[in-house]
Amino acid sequence: RVYLAPGKSKQVSLVLTQKDISYWNVINQKWTVAPGIYTVWISTSANKDDVKLQSFFKI
Repeated sequence: RVYLAPGKSKQVSLVLTQKDISYWNVINQKWTVAPGIYTVWISTSANKDDVKLQSFFKI
């Protein structure tokens, strides 16, 4: 989470690791990354109307 004063801007980086997008596979008993297209949203709140940036990446 990054807080900014009104009118200010800041460059930030977001790193997603393999663990961040993994789920526990109960059959294989290990963390697994599902192939597919993932969406990342940058927002000012959890409200979908507040999304400011959207990006995609494919596994």
